[in-house]
Amino acid sequence: MPKRLTKSERGQLRVEIGTRLRALRKSSGFSRIELSDYLNLTVGHVGLIERGERGLTAEMLVNISILLNCSTDYLLTGREHCAFAGEGRHVSELDRLLNENSKQKLAEFIRTFTRHQRRLERANAEKSDDE
Repeated sequence: MPKRLTKSERGQLRVEIGTRLRALRKSSGFSRIELSDYLNLTVGHVGLIERGERGLTAEMLVNISILLNCSTDYLLTGREHCAFAGEGRHVSELDRLLNENSKQKLAEFIRTFTRHQRRLERANAEKSDDE
């Protein structure tokens, strides 16, 4: 069975995620106020997340990835760079254009796609280990 993260490792992971989030938010041209409005959080809570003092829920993670046009993998691990980080404002139009049902379907698609992507990466890593 794989080893679970220690309390210290969890704290470091939150800091790394928060650092990536802050960099992406800034490069996409969003303020903390805009991000907090989008996530329905206080500005202070967004600051806590960006400093690694609070974690993200799965729902927040998916919504951030949609807003900033970035994969959840990149936000969590830093292994994949956002293709259009500078064009995040265009993605925010989805919030106005999609109804709740469509947003839920999109979020589920992203979760499914991300799981599939991870499986492919693991399979490719195992294949290269065998070679």
